[in-house]
Parts: sequence; structure tokens; C-alpha cells
Amino acid sequence: KMQATNKIENLPTYGGINSLLRDCRRDRLTRSAGVTKQFHLGNMTFEIQEQKEISNRAYVSDVEETMAQHIIDVYKPSDLKGKKVVQLGSGCGLAGIVMSRLGCTVILAERDELVPLLNTNVSQNDHNLTQPIYVHPLQWNGPIDHLNCRAFDYLLIVVDIYSNDSEMENVMHTLLQLSGNGSRLLLGYKRLVSHDYKPEFLQAKEKIFIDALGQNFCLRQSFTRRYDMDDGNTVFIIEILRTPFSSYLLR
Repeated sequence: KMQATNKIENLPTYGGINSLLRDCRRDRLTRSAGVTKQFHLGNMTFEIQEQKEISNRAYVSDVEETMAQHIIDVYKPSDLKGKKVVQLGSGCGLAGIVMSRLGCTVILAERDELVPLLNTNVSQNDHNLTQPIYVHPLQWNGPIDHLNCRAFDYLLIVVDIYSNDSEMENVMHTLLQLSGNGSRLLLGYKRLVSHDYKPEFLQAKEKIFIDALGQNFCLRQSFTRRYDMDDGNTVFIIEILRTPFSSYLLR
């Protein structure tokens, strides 16, 4: 496995997500409540409804699609059977639904307004599920008792690394609340190529994010895959192990 580091310029490359996603054919079906896409991942098909009119999170981003394909490519059902998984900021829930198909018990956690959409997507994919999926509302750094688990085996999250510092701190707090010794964080983010911001600014934001991960999770026990996109941006999928030596520097 490739090793991740806390130096942005040393993150290893994997390359070629475009060739993977070409095999992930998507057929759009228009419905009155939104648009449903069919995602063909491996030998499985998932129907995911999007409702962009209710939220900018109510669609499958290229980062989450990449994460879902990554899960199919990297994990075997025997690796995941019986694992407890939470997808934080679930959006449409694709990655969590894929984890359920591979044998995990999954909680999809998202803001209140997206809970009905997540329930719809769980229902549409009921034939794909091998274990239960539960949908719960969640606010970053808010109460977690209703999730009925203080240490998930896997935490899935797609992060906007260019968000404001206070929002990122709340995300880190929530990850720490829901993880324990041996938990694995499967995290996806996009490195932007933008003409609107100076490269130095984008690099600084990414470094802040990686440093925050290193302060709270053990980057030495992790691996990273890099996927280059057609639009010039780059998606990173990082798996990080939580260990007893992980610190609690964000309070």
C-alpha cells in the first residue's frame, strides 16, 4: 500500500480515474421528484436520486463517485462483513449504500433537509442491500447519542478542504467523537486547479487540512490514491487508521 504523508507535494499518485469512470456508465431517468442516475459499479447497479434544487449537497459529486468506485475496487466483502459504518455528510448516500452492499451495517448522517432524499435512495436500492441502512440527521459537532455508536469501524466523508476554518474544526470534532482506537477514516477531497485563486492560497488551504488530519489521526498508518480528472482537478481518497497515539489537538 502506498503511504500518505503530511506533506502535500509528497502525496503519491495513482492516476487514471477517467478510465475507471468510463466503465461506470450513468443513465439519467427523469422523475417528478428529481433526477435519478444509474451507477454501474463493477457488476452492480445503484439507482441514486438527486435533488439539486433543495441543496447543493443533493447530488453525487465526482469525489463521491470516485470513492464509491474505489470501495468496489479495493475492498472485498470478506473484509467488510459485519463492520459498522457511518457516512458523514452523506449527500445522496452512494458510498454508504455501496458499503452496505458489501456487508456493512451503515448509518447515513446528513442535515435534516436531506433525510427524505436519503430514505428514498435507500428504498430504491433495497434489492442491493445485504445489511440494514439507517438514516439519521446530524449537525457538525452536534449531539451524536442518537447514532447509537461511539466508535464506528469505518467513517466515510467527502470534505471541501477550502471551507472556512471553523467549519473544518467542527468536522474534525465530529470525526473524533465517532471514532475510536482501530477506526478507519475513508476520506475523499478534491485538489482544485482554479484561475480565481492564487496557487499559493490553494496550497496553503490543503496543507492546513493535511496538518489537521496529522494532528488527530495517524497518517503513518494510512494509504492514499490520487485520481486525475478530465477537468484538470485531482481527487484524493485517503484511508487513515485511528490509533491510541492520535492526539486531540482540536478542542
